Amino acid sequence: MFKKLKTIRKARENMKKASSYLEWLLAATTIDTIEGTSRWIKDEYSPFYDVGELKNAIAKLKELQQPDKAGELIKFLEQALYRHHHDVVNPQLYSHTRSGESKILPRNFLQEATNSLNFLCDTPLPGISTEFKLKKLKKYYKTFGRSALMLSGGATMGIYHLGVVKALFETNLLPKIITGSSMGAIVAAGLCTRTRREARQFFNNPENIQRRGLNYKGFFQILKEKSLFNQKKLLTHILANIGGDYTFKEAWEKSGYNLNISVSPTRTRQKPKILNHLSTPDLLISQATLASCAMPFLFKPIQLKYRSKDGQIKPYLPSERWVDGTLGGDLPMARVSRLHNANHFIVSQTNPHIYPFFPRSESPGLMYLGVDLAGSLLRNQARSLIEILRKYPRRKRTRSTYLDQLHSLTSQPYSGDINIHPHIEPAMITRLVSNPTRKEIDKYIHEGERYAWPKIAIIRDQTLIARTFESCIEQLENQVNNSNMVES
Repeated sequence: MFKKLKTIRKARENMKKASSYLEWLLAATTIDTIEGTSRWIKDEYSPFYDVGELKNAIAKLKELQQPDKAGELIKFLEQALYRHHHDVVNPQLYSHTRSGESKILPRNFLQEATNSLNFLCDTPLPGISTEFKLKKLKKYYKTFGRSALMLSGGATMGIYHLGVVKALFETNLLPKIITGSSMGAIVAAGLCTRTRREARQFFNNPENIQRRGLNYKGFFQILKEKSLFNQKKLLTHILANIGGDYTFKEAWEKSGYNLNISVSPTRTRQKPKILNHLSTPDLLISQATLASCAMPFLFKPIQLKYRSKDGQIKPYLPSERWVDGTLGGDLPMARVSRLHNANHFIVSQTNPHIYPFFPRSESPGLMYLGVDLAGSLLRNQARSLIEILRKYPRRKRTRSTYLDQLHSLTSQPYSGDINIHPHIEPAMITRLVSNPTRKEIDKYIHEGERYAWPKIAIIRDQTLIARTFESCIEQLENQVNNSNMVES
């Protein structure tokens, strides 16, 4: 018994000190083996899914992976593949082990479904053309939906996002749709303006990150402009970290990632806006990121700019001014869903002001249930109070604007399907609006990775089907394009 306890203690230390996911996983798996939860993984039974139905589905998928049964397989996949297929990715299945792994039977179903999609994609089938396969898979993928990574605001604490993104990048689980607000916008833009090779170099050399984004204005300038920090200094910081002044279209063509940046309008009753290569292809990412960071009192609102066809930089919607995306759309799920057909959201949340309201339902125990209930009650009461105040006549425009912003802060969603949120230490709050040191950057990245690693298994499983769809569709599109080139 003493030897087991010593091994567990050593494994926990290794989990904290791990410099890679594989190191962390080895230590976590060691604890699972000693504590016996590895036996739970192999046990087929669970109250969260129907064992018999799942076994029948696996057997059917195996049976239909034959050229002469391809038509039946296509019909079966149409019925079997949907976002919550057989409840095999229920979050509660991933809360029993240190490694975050689920039971083996649901994973067998996911693997067999993946094998079936690859079979249809790779195997020449009599009477079924490549064009027909591509049409069917695109239809199923549209019905199934896509995954998106959403990076919240959080001022300096938003540097945690770098560790989360790095963990997903190194495990090849990074979604193609990435959304950022405020500091999350800087991190998202830094990734989405780089090729995969450039991104790998960026993560391997964190010492090259430009850290000096905050610079106080002079006293009289602060009084005149009613904002503390120099916006030109922040723009220089942003440009250095995204590696150039790209438009959204240029970044998408270079990286393949769908970058979305959230900004909020200054005019009362106006809606927040999502900026990306679909809605604003020629808009400058640096300006969009600058606007998304423009928290009132810290930075003044800015005018967005775009690059015209002749290369000139011009104002975008000249009469509008924009501020921090966190105020109106920290996690703009509804708009991202409409634009990109996304219905599955991985959220990296670092905003300190929402922690009292943040759901902890993924954590077992009555204490976390009580915290969730109290947070939900407090948030609902705050929202109701602000809604009442908004109904009264207001003479001052600024009062109306602030109430609208408070209402948005209390009513918008702050969590998704999978939530990654670091532990907040009191000392971090004092450094919330400051330039980070080199040591702090390293700590934020490591902590971001450490909080992302336990979610790797559920992210891998919940995105497996979608990633297979993407791979198969890309492969079939290349085949169709090459065939058309040969014919022409």
